[in-house]
Amino acid sequence: SEGGSLTATGADGTLYTLEIPAGAMALPRGEPIEITLSPVAEIQGFPYSQGLAGAVHLAPEGLLFLEPATLTVTPAGGYNLDQLTGFAYAAQGQDFHMYPIHAFTPTSYALKVSHFSGLGGGHATQDDRQQQSSRPPSGEGQRRAQESA
Repeated sequence: SEGGSLTATGADGTLYTLEIPAGAMALPRGEPIEITLSPVAEIQGFPYSQGLAGAVHLAPEGLLFLEPATLTVTPAGGYNLDQLTGFAYAAQGQDFHMYPIHAFTPTSYALKVSHFSGLGGGHATQDDRQQQSSRPPSGEGQRRAQESA
């Protein structure tokens, strides 16, 4: 309830930091919630032709926030700003869709988190973005993408 931060480091050295503001979670009385960040090394059928910049799976799946948290990704090998494109997905890569990146620095990028699923960034060409934009999220993914925009 008082907020805080959690970090994880991927096998490639990418650093993930989740910052949760105070009062952002509606917690059941007396029941703690275990939150995990699991770095993702690859996504089956990843649609961005230039590769993954960094992604993490947040659990418990579907956890909602009253106020958004912030996920900051600091790729060990840097990233290409011209190609960086955010994404989100449900479960293990289902309902993959583009997701807005909130902020950039020379070494990291950040996404606002209103719910737990998978989030990250990849290196996409303009063609990749056009193909993906013709496949908007469905159902729950669509609602969540609209909340984050």
